[in-house]
Amino acid sequence: MVLEVIGDVDLVTAPRLQSAFDHLLRHDQSVLVVDLDGVTFLGSVGLSMLLKAHAMAGPGRLRVVAATRASRRAIEVTALDQVLAMFPTVRAALRQNTVER
Repeated sequence: MVLEVIGDVDLVTAPRLQSAFDHLLRHDQSVLVVDLDGVTFLGSVGLSMLLKAHAMAGPGRLRVVAATRASRRAIEVTALDQVLAMFPTVRAALRQNTVER
């Protein structure tokens, strides 16, 4: 399953994204790839949601694609790239058989 996120992730858009995470992680047991390449702003609420989704998903189920500066910088500055399974492309995330972190 791939969840493509587009635009700003902030207090205004957070409820819709959280609803998508909740639904997909509760009702689908496959790997969830969160594609952030269409994100123009990733605020602290979005980072918090990624961390919560990571905990909710369990080992190996959540994979994050964040190759653009807008998405990757926020993740790296907060060191979440040390916690989340990060990938350069959706294809790489889908091909990965095991999570390295």
